[in-house]
Amino acid sequence: KAISEAGLDRLHIGMESGSDEVLRLQKKGTSSKQLIETGQRARAAGFEVSFYLLLGLGGQDLSKEHVLGSVRVINEAKPDFVRVRRLWVHPVSRLSSLIETGEFKEQTPEGTVIELRDILYGINADCIHFTCDHANNYIQIHGELMKDKADMLGVIDNFLKLPESERKRHYSSMPSVI
Repeated sequence: KAISEAGLDRLHIGMESGSDEVLRLQKKGTSSKQLIETGQRARAAGFEVSFYLLLGLGGQDLSKEHVLGSVRVINEAKPDFVRVRRLWVHPVSRLSSLIETGEFKEQTPEGTVIELRDILYGINADCIHFTCDHANNYIQIHGELMKDKADMLGVIDNFLKLPESERKRHYSSMPSVI
């Protein structure tokens, strides 16, 4: 509270996933319980809380767990901001090695967009600024929950209704950067 009152009033937290299984797989050293408690305590101390979420962090096998856990953490922690990024795998990382051995199946571009839709759909906490505005994201959306939720979901759903060839062309045109 003293730090917040001294003027440092925003915390950026690399939540990345709300799934304990995904957090363990990625060796994040935290849990969903810790993320919820940290977000709640920081807000109570006067901080503005910004969570960073990584689409695709559970790969194909843990996608559902990643989505459900992330929705739960966001709904319970009620951060002021959720900033969405797409997973980028560094070529010499531990995760890259797991991909090479087949232990981790990277999320597909379409799966990443579906994760975004499902996470956004599941969030029911109000007054969160939700932004998916990084250059590597397949879909760029921003708005305030719950006020702009339907519009943001509409952008995603309209994209997913495009012919497959158009969606694939869009996916391949997006940069893979961090």
